[in-house]
Amino acid sequence: MSRPRKFLLFDIDQTLLHTDGAGLRALSRAFREVFELPGDGDLPLDLAGATDHGLFEDFLARRGEAEPPGLRSHFFSIYTDHLRIELEGGPKKEGRVLPGVESLLDLLRERNEHLLGLLTGNTRCGAEIKMTSYGLAGHFEFDIGAYGDDHPDRNRLGPVALERAAGRGHTFEPTRVVIIGDTPRDIHCARHLGAAAVAVATGGFSAAELALHEPDLLLTSLEEPTSLLELLDA
Repeated sequence: MSRPRKFLLFDIDQTLLHTDGAGLRALSRAFREVFELPGDGDLPLDLAGATDHGLFEDFLARRGEAEPPGLRSHFFSIYTDHLRIELEGGPKKEGRVLPGVESLLDLLRERNEHLLGLLTGNTRCGAEIKMTSYGLAGHFEFDIGAYGDDHPDRNRLGPVALERAAGRGHTFEPTRVVIIGDTPRDIHCARHLGAAAVAVATGGFSAAELALHEPDLLLTSLEEPTSLLELLDA
């Protein structure tokens, strides 16, 4: 690849793929196991645009507990084990790559004009498990993304991704970055960095709800990439 024109940072859950709740189940089981919570159902965790480490910190704050040394790494080790079990052998139940994603990624790889990375609330290990399970790992360089274990605040992840890209010899001004996600938090993350925000209404927010946050481009799905490609060519 010659000098990449733009740096595309994709969210994972509900933007690229749907895991049929595997992440929520894994997190819920980890919380129940580590904190000895009763019951066995999913916890009421607000995952939309959140980071895994932010969820962990919010959980402790609601309980009014300090974080003892080693608790966080212990929790995420257990979470990772549960996530691997959930996705062992590939997608389960209704999990799937979302419509248009594979063809878009194939097209971007064929054009070879842009650098592709991930900006996700998942931990890096969790991101790799999900992307590998659904056959999408080969489209991305994991070393240049930003993840939920880099910072609990999603708005702080954009600079992490830029720094990592620069470490690989790819320096971008924020105006050459495009953040693609399905929640208002993805839009706000892009705004915080000074990047273009592409919102995709494939998650829990409708196109009308996402429009209220004024993304640079609003898509109902990634099935028709024409307007996205036009934004990249601008």
